[in-house]
Order: sequence, then structure tokens, then C-alpha cells
Amino acid sequence: MVRPMSYVELQDQLDPVTAPGHWMERGYMLAEQSDAFIRAAVDVYRKVPDGATKTALLIMPFGGAIADISGDATCFGSRRIRYWVVILANFEPWARQATMEFLQEADRQLKPFSVGRYANTIEDALDTSLIYSKSIMTRLEQLKSIWDPSNVFRYNHNIQPSVSSRPP
Repeated sequence: MVRPMSYVELQDQLDPVTAPGHWMERGYMLAEQSDAFIRAAVDVYRKVPDGATKTALLIMPFGGAIADISGDATCFGSRRIRYWVVILANFEPWARQATMEFLQEADRQLKPFSVGRYANTIEDALDTSLIYSKSIMTRLEQLKSIWDPSNVFRYNHNIQPSVSSRPP
């Protein structure tokens, strides 16, 4: 049944498939949900490997209140997208390599439809231009320079402190 729901209800829907264990994810932001995208997503999902049976492909509509806020108001700048697509892959330790290959194939097939990314759903190298506008990136670098000038918190998808304010 399709109906409006609260954010908490949406988040709670993930509980049955977010079992403890090994997880990887990929995410894509779409301007539209074309027939070609649907075909590619179905093709990808049909290839979920053995050992990753709790994998889910979620297509979540965006818009409404999310789009009411300026793209430069927060570090989440992609507020004009229509859909956020996330593949959550839960796998057994022995299926790690097959799951990584599955997600690489998903990237190959689904990235061409993406108009942006969300940092939490990127496992590969961070291309900040897909996530942050230049003004947001500058602001984040300035904040990093103030709160972490030595770049202690540099793992995962790091934002470097701005060069002009790094300590010698």
C-alpha cells in the first residue's frame, strides 16, 4: 500500500533487514526514475550473490520539505533530487568478494543515472563534486580548519582542512 509516512516509520522499515553482520552500501541520487533506470536496477538486483540474501534495493522519493531548504543551507546540498536509491548489502564473511563484485557491477550500471551522491553511501574514493557544491566544500574545509586543523579525523571520506589555515 502506498501512503504518506513519517520519517521514523520510514527508518523503522529498515529494521528487519539490518541484521547484525557485514554490510556494504551504495547510493545514487536521481533527477528522474526512467524506464532505463528501472531496467538497470532490476538487472542489478537479480544478481545478488549467494551469501548476501538480506540485500535490499530501496528507492525513496525526495521532495516536499526536503526541497524547501536552500541547497547551501546545510552540508546536504542535493535537495532538488527526486529519488534516493540505496543498495544495502548484508553478507556472510565468506561472500565478501562476491558482494564487492556485485556492488561494483551495480555502480557500473547505476552511476550513469545518478546526478549526485551522499557521502554515507559511497565506499570508493570520494568525489566531492558529486556531493558538495563549491561553496559548501569551502565552508566544510574552513570548519575542519577550526575544529580539526591537524586532520586527526581523517579516515573514511575525509575533508582536508583549508590550506590557508593549516598549522605549519
